[in-house]
Amino acid sequence: MYARKTDFKIVIIGDSFIGKTALLKKFIGKIDIGRSIFESHEVEKDGEKILLEIHDTKGQERYRSLTSSFYRGAQGCLVCFNVMSNSSFDGLKHWMDDVRECVREDIPKILVGINRNNGYKQPLDHSQKISRDKIDAFCELHKLHYIEIDLNDVKRISDCFETLTDMMVKERRRRTSDIGGDMDIVHFPRPREEKKEQDCGC
Repeated sequence: MYARKTDFKIVIIGDSFIGKTALLKKFIGKIDIGRSIFESHEVEKDGEKILLEIHDTKGQERYRSLTSSFYRGAQGCLVCFNVMSNSSFDGLKHWMDDVRECVREDIPKILVGINRNNGYKQPLDHSQKISRDKIDAFCELHKLHYIEIDLNDVKRISDCFETLTDMMVKERRRRTSDIGGDMDIVHFPRPREEKKEQDCGC
């Protein structure tokens, strides 16, 4: 019997030039993802075909131009920073503020520390790496699961998305149980007609 298909919308957020797009490319196995507003990737979980709709910021964060339409309908979120960049870690507060404002507070979220060591010609000073104590304190404050990945480790990247998918499936089941409805198939809400898009503080 063919398993029912479920759609989940995932948003990948974080400061510019930390490896978000490279993370997405590695996961879906594409060298170039073009200008599409999202990428689709099918995974299988417990015999169920799950279609992930993954939205990358596509550089819009540089101009603080992300709007509520980017977040609308999101059911999972990867909040990213560069483990060697204090500025990208400090920027996480801004991104968490956006998430709280633009999506349900209880959607599954993972803090992703991106290690880009292998992308540099010269070895980096590891004394600059964000301390794990600092990361753990942030995760505890915002109730986040943490995963550190190397952009050359495709399996670790896949594990990251698999963990988020597991969290989204469990959240869907919880909500289904709470409301007693059928949420096996999730339909994204149609964007409302708006005269002016609401800015999410980006």
